[in-house]
Order: sequence, then C-alpha cells, then structure tokens
Amino acid sequence: MKAARISLAAGGHFAVLFAVYLVTGPLRATYLDGAVGARTGALAEAAAFLIASLVTVSVVMPRISHLWPPPEALAVGIGALALFVICDIAVAVSLCGVPAARHLARFGTVPGAIQATALAFYTCAPLAWWWDGPRVENSAPRTLR
Repeated sequence: MKAARISLAAGGHFAVLFAVYLVTGPLRATYLDGAVGARTGALAEAAAFLIASLVTVSVVMPRISHLWPPPEALAVGIGALALFVICDIAVAVSLCGVPAARHLARFGTVPGAIQATALAFYTCAPLAWWWDGPRVENSAPRTLR
C-alpha cells in the first residue's frame, strides 16, 4: 500500500510540473528568451515551477495522504523528477528533434542552472509538508499560512 500511495503521489506531483513545463517551455523559448533574454526567461519559468510546486504541495498531496514522513515525501519528489526527466528528454527528441545529449547539456548554461535549481526545489517541495512537525493521525489537513 505504501508503494502505491507514493507512486500515485509522484504521478500527481509530476503531472502538475509537466503541465506547467509544456506551457512555459515553448513560451519561454519562443517569446521570453528573445524579448528579455535567456536568463530572465529562465527565471520566469522557475517562478512558474515554484508556483506549481506550492500548488502541488498544498492541493494535490493532501488529497492522497495526510501523513508524509520525510523519506516518503522525498521519494515522491524523486519519483516525480525521474518521470519529468524521462518525459523532458522524450519531448526534446521526438517533438523538437534535439539529441538527448545536447538537450541535457543545457544544464551547463546559466539558464539551465536556473532550471536545475527550480527542479531541485520542486523535488524537495513535498518535504515542505513536514515543516511544522509530524502530523497526528485523524487531525485536520494542513493549510499554507
């Protein structure tokens, strides 16, 4: 049961991130990078990832489980990141025609490092559910303050 719950949460966490990525990625590459520069475009996309992570942690995660010990919460984030990387490469290769190695090399640039930092935050975001201490069974769901 624990593995199924973690998998379901990772899938939900991933779905929100990937939906945001499918919207922000083309907008950033097509419009923002040319208008305001790659660094600012990456920061705007990172802000969208931050908002998505907060929405996921506050809306999606509590619907799946109100109890998230830190190892399980981190497993959810890592699972979501693994799904994201697989799908990100699949989109780059199949839809954009960019070889996987070249696509991953973008993380060596400043905009890529910004995106990697946003993804690292997104991976750790489920741990935010634990910040105000362990949950007590049968207690009310947490809300963002």
